[in-house]
Amino acid sequence: GIYITRANPNSMGTTMLKLQDALSETERLGERFLDVRAQMVALDKQRQENREALTAVRKQQDDKVWLQRGSTGLWKLPKQRAIEHLEQDQKHIDQQLDELTRELKKLTALLADKGAGPAVGPGMLNAMLHLRDTEAERDSDDEDD
Repeated sequence: GIYITRANPNSMGTTMLKLQDALSETERLGERFLDVRAQMVALDKQRQENREALTAVRKQQDDKVWLQRGSTGLWKLPKQRAIEHLEQDQKHIDQQLDELTRELKKLTALLADKGAGPAVGPGMLNAMLHLRDTEAERDSDDEDD
């Protein structure tokens, strides 16, 4: 025969609240993941610009060089001091990227636990964290079409 059961209205509300909470938490984690990833992209760009500045300053023949630091303006500094500033900035950027990478790994694991993505091993996670989109790759993809 057919059995009909009635759900307890109170448990339905509780179940829906739990589901809503779980979805909200997953969405919050996903938004944080995207924010962290965007910060990493910006820092990676800054790191590359810093590398280029270091190379340019090292090639300078003058004893003093002009250096722009953020929005604080243009400064004329002894070459060695400019190099030290840029190297210090580079270390700070690398530390920030390391911290964000650790956070991104945690977020990825939390999202996978919540079923918001596949469980990813450390090798695959490392590959995803260091993806690069280069113009040459995009151009070759366009030619294939």
